[in-house]
Amino acid sequence: YWASLLKQRSVDIVAFDEKHFHLSFNSQTDISEGQEISSKYFCDVKQGGPESVGQYEDRTLLLMWPDYMGFGAYGLQCLQHYKGQKLILIGEWKNSTFGSYSKGVSEHGQSFSLEFQNKVE
Repeated sequence: YWASLLKQRSVDIVAFDEKHFHLSFNSQTDISEGQEISSKYFCDVKQGGPESVGQYEDRTLLLMWPDYMGFGAYGLQCLQHYKGQKLILIGEWKNSTFGSYSKGVSEHGQSFSLEFQNKVE
């Protein structure tokens, strides 16, 4: 959805998404390996995961909620494959999260794993 909004504003964007869930990205969830997690797109979205970002070092990497419930390695793997210089992150960040005041939600947020946040900082 966000990619379609950016395209409507003439932003030159290449969007990627994983259509099926992989436990290697977050084993702390009740989503099954191979389960379809993305079925509706609002613009052209290429199929691909973290390995795809390595092809676009001349572009800015934009990540939105890559780590389901704030756990997993999807965001971190994207960062490891990315060779560019510009990073835009949309989502919660430690100390500014729903989890800061809500029981049962991680204090580092639901968008990015704590490992990812520490690597970026």
